[in-house]
Amino acid sequence: SDPDFWKTHTLRQVRDHMKTAQPWAEDVDPRDSIRKISIPALWLFGDQDKSIPVDLSFSRLDDLIRNGQKNLSYTVFPGYGHELVSRFNDPAFDEMAKWIATIALKY
Repeated sequence: SDPDFWKTHTLRQVRDHMKTAQPWAEDVDPRDSIRKISIPALWLFGDQDKSIPVDLSFSRLDDLIRNGQKNLSYTVFPGYGHELVSRFNDPAFDEMAKWIATIALKY
């Protein structure tokens, strides 16, 4: 893991790298499976994730939400990669707790 990766690579370079590093030949599009979710669901992303195409994930989730899946939500953490938890700062835990509390109040 290169701690300076985002300082030395553009978003375009990251996308190009991900295309060549992908272990499968075709895109995995989970929208058909996600459409079947009837309970609230939360996705958490780091905006500097080198493992998945987060902008494509946002786009697909936004598409599902616009088309009626109001039980889906996501949060983006600036400056974080694929691992959202560190021993010094855990914003993902705070976000999950807030989301759970919000969902619990609805029921």
